[in-house]
Amino acid sequence: GVIFDIKLTESRLFSVSDDRTLIIWDRVSGEILHRLYGHTARILKVVLMPLCEGVVTVGEDNQVVVWSRDTGEKMTSLTPHVGYGIRAVHCRNKTLVTGGWDSTV
Repeated sequence: GVIFDIKLTESRLFSVSDDRTLIIWDRVSGEILHRLYGHTARILKVVLMPLCEGVVTVGEDNQVVVWSRDTGEKMTSLTPHVGYGIRAVHCRNKTLVTGGWDSTV
């Protein structure tokens, strides 16, 4: 699918797309380590959570999903917005902030 966002670490690449997947790639080999499904609509953004080794995805389904960087396990999800989805996300230390089409933060 169409790639909407990418993030990098020393050993991994994280991509999200319109096919509702988060793909975790090995940067050296190019191998797909995990192809993860957990959203019901397009995933628009991905951010890394440095303090907990998590990966956060947000999308048009208004969900925030937190994944394990290592295992790909879905750690938690929540739906903080209504309407057409989450368009912005930022993580700093232990704080995660989202902004949606519903004009809320």
